[in-house]
Amino acid sequence: MNRSFFSVASVAVLGHALSSGTGSPVEAQEASAYELHKIATLGDPVPGADGLRLFADFEAFAINDAGQMVFGTDLCEVDSGTGECKPVSGEGVYLAALDGTGGVQVKLLQKHGDFNADCGKSASGGFLGRMSINEGGDVAFSFRYAEAPLGGGLYHHSHATGEVRGVVCPGEPAPNRRGEAEGTFAGVSYHPTLNDAGQIAFAAYVTGADIDPASPPGVPNDTIGLGGGVFVREPDGSLRSVVRPGDPGPGGGVFDFAANAWINGRGDVAFGGHLTGTGICCLPLGRTTLCVESVFLRKAGTTDTAEIVPVALQNADAPGGGKFRYAFGPVLNDHGEIAFPGDLILEPTLCMEARSEVGRSVGVFLYSGGKLIAVARPGDPMPGGGRVQTASNFDGNYFINDCGDVSFSATLDSTTLNIDGDPELEPDQGIFVRRKATGEIVLVARTGMEIPEIGTVAALIPSAYFGAFPKDLPWPLSGCHINDRGQILFAAALTDGRDVLLVATPKGAVAPCSAGGPRFVRGDSDANGQLQITDPIKALSYLFTGGDAPTCLDAADASDQGSLNISSAIYALGFLFLGGPAPPPPHPDCGEDPTPDELGCASFEGCP
Repeated sequence: MNRSFFSVASVAVLGHALSSGTGSPVEAQEASAYELHKIATLGDPVPGADGLRLFADFEAFAINDAGQMVFGTDLCEVDSGTGECKPVSGEGVYLAALDGTGGVQVKLLQKHGDFNADCGKSASGGFLGRMSINEGGDVAFSFRYAEAPLGGGLYHHSHATGEVRGVVCPGEPAPNRRGEAEGTFAGVSYHPTLNDAGQIAFAAYVTGADIDPASPPGVPNDTIGLGGGVFVREPDGSLRSVVRPGDPGPGGGVFDFAANAWINGRGDVAFGGHLTGTGICCLPLGRTTLCVESVFLRKAGTTDTAEIVPVALQNADAPGGGKFRYAFGPVLNDHGEIAFPGDLILEPTLCMEARSEVGRSVGVFLYSGGKLIAVARPGDPMPGGGRVQTASNFDGNYFINDCGDVSFSATLDSTTLNIDGDPELEPDQGIFVRRKATGEIVLVARTGMEIPEIGTVAALIPSAYFGAFPKDLPWPLSGCHINDRGQILFAAALTDGRDVLLVATPKGAVAPCSAGGPRFVRGDSDANGQLQITDPIKALSYLFTGGDAPTCLDAADASDQGSLNISSAIYALGFLFLGGPAPPPPHPDCGEDPTPDELGCASFEGCP
């Protein structure tokens, strides 16, 4: 069991056995907009590994547009005498795909005990958090080594060759921002991600990188000065630093750690990190090399870490009210939009003295066009009934695709089923999608939902965790990665005692979105096909008075500066009334954006 909590701390709680579910179902529950297909069930044999079975929990990580999936589980070994499946204290990484006839092909990529010739070490224990798959079917993941003080090695599976190679190993030189070797990799950390160009962004522990051994983050009695940074491995095998301890950051601060990297198709990298010198102290969580995070973005081509963009900072205002206690684990699409969870507080509390409240009020947020948007906050009503109590505080339980649709899971304030035999009903849980084109939130799956030919959803946590829910573990642990076709990979516990891995496919054909987006007219905020006075007015209303967002933010960016702000409206007004320059293409006719940027375009009715 390997769950990324905040940045990296794992939770492993053995609970009571699953009861049959004694609560009454939600009346008139809203139907899902998706069809669900079962990929695997806990207890299934591990492909190509005699006597081993999928065990304990599914960690559903990623699905690409071809429907290829990567996931992980614990392992157990069948006793030939008793038939009992006994845990082996290790995990496996798998690649799966639907075969077109309703069947599923599953391939084992890596498991506990496998020897890797590239790094000269054997995998020990399990993988480290989220894995990544690109559109070509290549996979990136990290896996522990017994010899590594923290972390493990970085692996790459080639779809073309079928090989799994170790591509970054403990002991290799680690680059600094000038490209020079400075310290060595002590181990690759959680959350490596892979884009279609073959670039892998990853976090790693580096020797000699702790800039202040006397205070957190840092390892007590550490003699090699371990610190956490973010790096990119290029397809040719070269390495470069994105950010590491000691690098200058925005606002005059200095980074003392970075983690949870995500790279998009343009080479932009979003990550979580902590700044010294900004008045925000470090609360170590999990591995003592890490603090709770803020979210940052480093755009491709920038030459100085001071150009890193702060997206959501600790104690900064959150959209909808309150402040971020922390924000973490960003997911970045090819438009530069970022989805991330943030824990909310009404008033700032440095170092978060009220630790019992940490992670109990998590929302999901979107960074788009330089603006923060609340996707779902505690108290928001959800389809099918109930309001958000908290979104998940675990990495991998939210995602954004290139269409700008955001998937997320949440625990609700309504109740449906009893899952552990106690008298009280447990809070409902659900998976939802916010569709960018309409702004609506739609239901994918939730507690009490009957899935035809599969079973009834008991909870969106593994059944092994039922004893800890909701007091000690109030968050969903289902995963909910969404691809550009709108398919979602997730896991669920059923009322009959089974844990299953599922794919939800939208009802009706969905064409995959692209990084280019639809055709539009630059400056035409209201999408009627022409630039006129109503367009800067609509942009200003959205920016300052809470008006509806333009359906095509890229069109509203009249000057093509890559962000939407007051200067966009001023530029349009200057062109209309003061003889100023015309908006850049596409203008005055409909066309595709020749300069893709952070602003997406969900729809534009004014162009055929």
